[in-house]
Amino acid sequence: LMLQTLFLGTVLATVFNSFGMQETASMLEDRYGIDVIFCDQVSHNIPILRLCGRPILFYCHYPDKLLCTDRSSLLKQLYRRPIDWLEEFTTGMADVIVVNSEFTKDVFKQTFQTLSSKSAEISVLYPAIELEQFDTELSQDQVKEAKRAFPLELKEKLKLIDEGESKAKCHFLLSINRFERKKNLSLAVYALGVLLQKQDYESVRKGKTVCLILAGGYDPRLEENVEYMKELKRLVLNLGLEKHVFFVPSFTDDQRVLLLQLCTCVVYTPDKEHFGIVPIEAMYAARPVVAVASGGPLESIVHEETGFLQEQTPQAFAEALAKIIQDETRAFKIGVSGRKHVAAKFSLDAFADQLDQVCAKMANDAQHKYGPTLFFFSLVVALIASLYIYMQAQQ
Repeated sequence: LMLQTLFLGTVLATVFNSFGMQETASMLEDRYGIDVIFCDQVSHNIPILRLCGRPILFYCHYPDKLLCTDRSSLLKQLYRRPIDWLEEFTTGMADVIVVNSEFTKDVFKQTFQTLSSKSAEISVLYPAIELEQFDTELSQDQVKEAKRAFPLELKEKLKLIDEGESKAKCHFLLSINRFERKKNLSLAVYALGVLLQKQDYESVRKGKTVCLILAGGYDPRLEENVEYMKELKRLVLNLGLEKHVFFVPSFTDDQRVLLLQLCTCVVYTPDKEHFGIVPIEAMYAARPVVAVASGGPLESIVHEETGFLQEQTPQAFAEALAKIIQDETRAFKIGVSGRKHVAAKFSLDAFADQLDQVCAKMANDAQHKYGPTLFFFSLVVALIASLYIYMQAQQ
């Protein structure tokens, strides 16, 4: 009974929300004379937005159906089946579809096979990154407050800077990612272990120590976050790297900026990432990036020019890290190239220019309107889907 109530409640909430969107869409059309409707992330409301009689641009960051990976139970499968079908159906109702990377474009084609006719017309619109925070120099008070929340061991390392010594006394390798297994943070730890064990390590580091900072989102209420943090700490102990690896969970914006300023390079370990904001931020901060050669980084990083794209092995990552640490002049040039690359391709201005071109063309090509028939048809589809779920739950 509780499950049935949940399903029916979800459907009713969707219907009421749709009517609310209908009223809002009509108001926008009458009052503001909108030309194009921009729909972001989820497509289930597109049939309702059709009431405006305006072309719709859908920005797909990643198919929602692929984000639900746990379908082990029959109930979860029954729950997701109509939702997945509706996602594909409503996505196809958009006039123009754009995605956040070539990688997502390929995934889109494989996932929504009934939309093959539209797949050929999909274009890539790289996300706009908020880069202004990296242009503002932190005040002394901000730096002091940011350091105060760092682990004690890391603060001791940073004293080298406070005492006026060169920060080159220590090479900081920085990883910024949520503490989730899919982010593959253990790769960075293993790579550091390989780097420290290299026979030519002394000549590579030139008398300087090398440390790895694992910073990222951490929620103690999430079981995976807690378990993975423990796994990583055990790994660090087993490899004897406790004096070289520091954890900075749930850092602030000021800490993020400070860490990017202090680090020698950024280590980005996720495999098949949809796009990846961290490499963009790192390159704009003029820091070389070492990333897995898959997914979004293949498009955002220029190999050996703004960073290194490596195989997903500790040995490959250690090799790239050694090149950066050994040749500081080359690392500096890579950082400068990375900043220019991001400013030209991933800035807010670049995003706005491309989006404006797409919307202008859509507005000029708009020759049709969609009336209430499509709205009621979408409601019928939603009701049929809810009835199907209800009947399946009865069996």
